[in-house]
Amino acid sequence: MAETITDEHLKKAKNLIEKGSSKYSKAQEIDEEFKVGERSAEGCEDAFHSLVELSESILRRHSMTAKGHMERKSKLEKIGRSDLARLYGDAQSDLHEACYYKQQIHPRQERIIEEIKKQIEKETG
Repeated sequence: MAETITDEHLKKAKNLIEKGSSKYSKAQEIDEEFKVGERSAEGCEDAFHSLVELSESILRRHSMTAKGHMERKSKLEKIGRSDLARLYGDAQSDLHEACYYKQQIHPRQERIIEEIKKQIEKETG
């Protein structure tokens, strides 16, 4: 009986690797043709940099600038924009690091991009 169970697991393993390999190959072909991953990564990076620019604009109104991400978040908090500092941290982690550098796509990124849009609209009218 143990041999039968082992054979079933081996059959499942073989079936799953064939399906998985096929799906992966098809996805790679689609990505190669349409550059989906690359475009998503570039979109995430553009969205993140829009927040960097927004933050710089707000900091300059307070006669401040920042040399890097950590300093920028700290100064945003200092001027009472903890909301923007938190969004900046989320965007840095999820858009800049995960999506752009690691090409990890997650639904959370869309929410962050939408929040960045709202913040920019709020500042530009």
